[in-house]
Amino acid sequence: MTARRLFAVGIASLFIFGVACGGGGGGGSGGGASNTWVGKVEETDAYAAMLIKGTTRFVYVTDGKGVNYLFKGQIGETDLSNYFTLRDDQSHVLNVQAPQGNTFRGLITVSAGTHLSFSVSPVKGEAGLYRAKEGSADSYWIVLEDATFRGAKLGPDGKIIETLAARGGVKWTDPTVEP
Repeated sequence: MTARRLFAVGIASLFIFGVACGGGGGGGSGGGASNTWVGKVEETDAYAAMLIKGTTRFVYVTDGKGVNYLFKGQIGETDLSNYFTLRDDQSHVLNVQAPQGNTFRGLITVSAGTHLSFSVSPVKGEAGLYRAKEGSADSYWIVLEDATFRGAKLGPDGKIIETLAARGGVKWTDPTVEP
């Protein structure tokens, strides 16, 4: 093989390795590929954010007022290519389909017959999931590419204490590490 061909094979291998390891679209903090996706929940005022690292998943959905779902957990290696399912502390079920392009589609089963559908795309610029801790309360903000946001301060029980009218916190990109 010529040196040029070896170089091309090496670059292609690095690209394939990067995609397989969870890279994918958007610029997050750190300037490389992002592992954060954000979007809107259909037929509501809620936004959704998803963080992925390896087999760890974190999905937060809020309108800052009454809609508030937080899902986190590990998925099996077999779930990496098709879909994954998580449950929150109130037994709500989250199903997320494999991406179509760079967009994931999700469905939250809130109760029998009640579902919330959403789609999330890779973050760009300042879009993303932000988090701040204040004593035993956690505050989360989901910021979309157009700079609109939804946020809520949650008590230790995960219930909304207050709607957040201003953005703040630290941009959170790694679901395996608390910001």
